[in-house]
Amino acid sequence: MNVAALESYANRFYGYGSWNQPIWFVGMEEGGCSTLAEFELRLNAWIDRGCCDLEDAQSYHRAINMGGFFKEGARLQKTWEKLIRIYLTQQKRPNETEDLRRFQINEFGRRDGGFASLELFALPSYSTTKWIYSDVVDLPFLINREVYKYYLYPRRAEELRRRIQMHRPAHVVIYGVDYRHEWEGIVRKKFVNVEKLPRAIEAHLDSTHVLVVPHPVSYGIEKSYWNDVGTHLKDMDAAAVGLPAT
Repeated sequence: MNVAALESYANRFYGYGSWNQPIWFVGMEEGGCSTLAEFELRLNAWIDRGCCDLEDAQSYHRAINMGGFFKEGARLQKTWEKLIRIYLTQQKRPNETEDLRRFQINEFGRRDGGFASLELFALPSYSTTKWIYSDVVDLPFLINREVYKYYLYPRRAEELRRRIQMHRPAHVVIYGVDYRHEWEGIVRKKFVNVEKLPRAIEAHLDSTHVLVVPHPVSYGIEKSYWNDVGTHLKDMDAAAVGLPAT
């Protein structure tokens, strides 16, 4: 394991797409990697590709032998599917199953795609109750998940805040309402409830609308909810230019 590169990855890697895209989706951490060997494959690919802060999802996943999400007939990834549905609704594009699949294959997480898919923390984990990185003894901040988050949260939250203020996306959609405290630390203000969108809260960071919604794989949420999230974004866009909501 290249320990120096791992530390750099934990500090610098934020996800997929481009900072210049007008909509960002932000989660707590990426899923996957039940062993250090699986993570090392990702890390080595990241090194070989130039240690970028954002990757192109399609070519990066092919480099780590996960290109199946980007080939014809690919199954829909459960989290990405909901993000895509929100985006297509906001863009007034068709959002039936095959539309979602086509977007995932051709546009999801691409540097010239429709939106950026980001994470507050860089190291992937297949479960919030398991922590595979404690064996990396040369990096004491990886001893457990709590120390890792305490160590990295201030710098990564500040970097996300800085990037929002620099690039001014129209919307930042964050998923994971259980982490409200962490998200408020980024915008440095309290969120308020969204009247027409249950379980959602929102705020503004300068000109950027920041919306927090449940995690896409939360139990009991119907498909229509994600359409409603996209409609809310669309209505916010209309209000910004003085048009009536849909």
